[in-house]
Amino acid sequence: LFGSAISDYYTMGTWAMSSATIAAVFAILVMLYYVFKETKDPLDGLTITPVEIEVPTFGHLFKRFAFEGGTICLLSSILVLFQLVDSFSVYNVLTEKGMLPEVAKDLKGIYDRGQPLVQLGMVVGVGFSSSYMPMLSRAFKKGHDLEFKRLSASLLRMTMTFSVVATMGMIAILPWLNTALFGDAKGQAVLLVYVTSIFFASVIMSLHGIFQSQHQYPKTLLALTAGLAVKASTNYLFVAMFGTLGASLATALGLLVMMGVMMAFAKDIMTSVLRDGNFMQLLAGIALGMTVIVSVLSYGAWHFTGMQDSRTMAFVFSIVFAFIGVVIFLAGTMKWNLFTKREWVLIPKGKSLLRKFSRKEENDETR
Repeated sequence: LFGSAISDYYTMGTWAMSSATIAAVFAILVMLYYVFKETKDPLDGLTITPVEIEVPTFGHLFKRFAFEGGTICLLSSILVLFQLVDSFSVYNVLTEKGMLPEVAKDLKGIYDRGQPLVQLGMVVGVGFSSSYMPMLSRAFKKGHDLEFKRLSASLLRMTMTFSVVATMGMIAILPWLNTALFGDAKGQAVLLVYVTSIFFASVIMSLHGIFQSQHQYPKTLLALTAGLAVKASTNYLFVAMFGTLGASLATALGLLVMMGVMMAFAKDIMTSVLRDGNFMQLLAGIALGMTVIVSVLSYGAWHFTGMQDSRTMAFVFSIVFAFIGVVIFLAGTMKWNLFTKREWVLIPKGKSLLRKFSRKEENDETR
């Protein structure tokens, strides 16, 4: 019976890990569809002119591959590296402090719920940094400094906005989301601190996108080293003092230091973002308003509906309250012109939303 249970666990794990490969295959198929759709005959009407190019040496290519590729890989796996630090310290510290091994494992498992939540919230930040990369690289290559700074500031504004909203929104619906994904609402305080990493990690990815377009990889590597050093040096102390909450604090602090180092390297761009009219005040007001309204509805429903044990209803409530939050955020963003028209165009379906809102304003003025 025991052997059968272990086998079942490994089978479940195998299928769970295989899902990533299956998803990647389908993602490639979707991308190939659009590639062939946009370029039915890529050589049609193309005039090929022979051009002499200087072929780089193998050593040069290897150095670039190792340094630039290694930096990108390390940054992309920053949360995994932080989790590696936790793997060597959290459980050991908890048991050293007299906690029973079974209890320590349970608490560590609850703490580990935070990583998929953060990765989910980071989707927006990573998406924007990827979409801006071609424009940033083109502006930098052509020497258009003003255009590069404008694009960089725009990228940071949008990343900060959506990451703040994702962080605050997740905090507002955390009990329902925790139950929907993991079956119960344990570890609320630990996860609440952990999900603040969404903002830090998203801004870090956007700043790296700016540095990458300038081929300034050492800046990212230095910030990465500083963040890991802070996480590793504070983790033992914080876990000993606060338990798994301390591990969440160490993660947030490490990412905060990393973001601070990168912001210091991008001082001019950050200055333009912070001094951009009343952007920060508007963002704070919209995010706070959305958080208060959704939190009142979410936590009110949590305490008065009596559906805390139903994963199905928790999933339904999570979707409903997330939708309410998105509507409030979009309404506030359009009402107070948080984004420029050019920035709206870069958002998926942003052009149609802007067109509908502009038409609504025209109708209101006509009345």
